[in-house]
Amino acid sequence: MRTAIFVFAISLLFPFICPAQTCSQDAIQRAAENAKLIHARLLAIKGTSQDEIDYDVTPATHQLIRAMKDALTTATNEYLQCESGNSADAQTIETALANLIGANAPESVPQSTSETTTFPDHIFGDDLRISVTHPDSSPQLVAMKASFTAGSCGVDTMLLIYAWGGKNWNQMVRWQSNDDSSDWHPFGDFFEFAVLPQKESGRWLLAVAHGFPWCTSRWSGYSLDLIKPAQNSAPLRTLVHKNAGYVRGDIDPTLKAVPGGFELRLQTGQLDLEYMTRLGIYRYRVIGDSLQRVQPIALNGKDFVDEWLQSDWSDAIHWSAT
Repeated sequence: MRTAIFVFAISLLFPFICPAQTCSQDAIQRAAENAKLIHARLLAIKGTSQDEIDYDVTPATHQLIRAMKDALTTATNEYLQCESGNSADAQTIETALANLIGANAPESVPQSTSETTTFPDHIFGDDLRISVTHPDSSPQLVAMKASFTAGSCGVDTMLLIYAWGGKNWNQMVRWQSNDDSSDWHPFGDFFEFAVLPQKESGRWLLAVAHGFPWCTSRWSGYSLDLIKPAQNSAPLRTLVHKNAGYVRGDIDPTLKAVPGGFELRLQTGQLDLEYMTRLGIYRYRVIGDSLQRVQPIALNGKDFVDEWLQSDWSDAIHWSAT
């Protein structure tokens, strides 16, 4: 596995960019048409060799990927100006946005053919998907997650979160991969987030975990970030960033808020080669702007010892007998 999978995944930090606007159906249509135009240009990109994983993309492709995310953001911003905070329904927003930009199309069933192709028809921009939800712990927020294929082996995902400001929806979070870097790794494989209400301050933080797609192995890496959303003139900030390894396959990664913090579960490697993998449990308590890993770390004694041996001593010391 390339070592770059495990190094810091550079992410773009976006300031609060959604000033007060008025509802304009013309603006919505223009934004939607622009998104569809850029999407068509992404779909037109073709692969060049059988072994190319398509992460080392050209500057022009980087610009198109960024332009696609900008266009999706603009379309969402414009549409939400016509949604009231007291009556906004996540499913209605999702259906309307999907229809506007041509997302969430039914998956096509490939026709039987004797011919084989080196690459799929579309290397970038295929399978455009959006989902809109009200986070369980914060129903006053609207979260829009958008994804599309990014290379022949995975997808790239972007997250937008909005809060009702009394007169309009304000964009608090825009979280995505760095589209301008030659060392680009899409936010794919999995992408999970959890909103973490902070009772003392009345505000909230965000936990996001995502994998790094690649073609040649079940063994990959993921990033975990604790994020402070944009507030007034203060931009979004990453408070904690962690990288670790995980294994694709038998366990679908999950991330959920728990009292005082959050918990991530996914498949991870085990020191005992007879078993190879096990369930990894990563529960964190939020303390100010930092994280402390807490129990549980496993569901049985064998997995506990394996995790204890692999963990940083700064964590493991808290799980050891005096």
